[in-house]
Amino acid sequence: SFVQWLATLPYKHIVCTFGNHDGNYEYTLEEAKKYDNITFLMNESVCIEGINIFGSPNTLPFHNWFFMENESRLEEIYSKIPEDTNIILSHTPALFMLDQTMDNRNAGSRSLLNRLGDLRELKYHVCGHLHESYGTISHTKPVIINCSVLDYKYRLINEPIVFDEQIHDIKIKHLSYSYGARLILDLNNLVIDQGKKYLVIGKSGDGKSTFLDILTKQKKADGIYVNDKDLKDVQFG
Repeated sequence: SFVQWLATLPYKHIVCTFGNHDGNYEYTLEEAKKYDNITFLMNESVCIEGINIFGSPNTLPFHNWFFMENESRLEEIYSKIPEDTNIILSHTPALFMLDQTMDNRNAGSRSLLNRLGDLRELKYHVCGHLHESYGTISHTKPVIINCSVLDYKYRLINEPIVFDEQIHDIKIKHLSYSYGARLILDLNNLVIDQGKKYLVIGKSGDGKSTFLDILTKQKKADGIYVNDKDLKDVQFG
C-alpha cells in the first residue's frame, strides 16, 4: 500500500494530506495509525519539532471527484488555519500562485490566497493538483511550491522539490550564562539578522566561544529564538 511505501522512506517525520483522486482515504488513515512518524492532515494542524503545519485536501469543484468544495466553504475552512502556522500543505494552489491549467486558466482558490496574506508566521505554501504548474516561486512570502511530480498526462516526470528552512533572524531576549559563580554572558534584546556580518570581540575568557557554542546548541541556554522559535526546538541539518 501507499502507507507501507511511505514507511520505507528514510525520514524522521512524514506529513501528508489527500487530494481529489484519493477515494481510499479512510483505509489510508487507518493504515497510517500503525506508524508513529506518518501524519495525515484533514483540515487540521500538527506541530513537529517547533514547526506548525496545516494540511487540507480540498479543492474547488473539478469533475465529480473527492474533497471538492465551493469557494464559500473553502473560505470557512481556511479561516480556521491557526495564526502561528509556518507551513500550509494543501492539495489546491492559491489563486494566481502556480495554479494555471493547460488552457491557461487560473484555477486556484481565492479564499486561500487571501488567507496566505493574513498569516504572518507563514513561510511556505506547498500544493499540487494542477500538474502543469509544477515549480517554485521563491521571491514571495510565503514561498510557493507546486510539487506535482506527475505531468498533465499523469507521467512521472517531475523531480521532488527539496527545501530547507532558512534562518531569517536570531533574537536573544535574555541570555545569561555562568561558569560557577562567574557570569560570562549577560545579553538582552539582541537581534542577529540574516545576511549581515557581525564581529564578536573580547579578551580571552570573555565568553566569545561560549556564545558561539550556545548558538550552535553545543551548550544549553534559554532566551534565544530562531525565526521566532525557541532555539531548543530548532533542528540544525
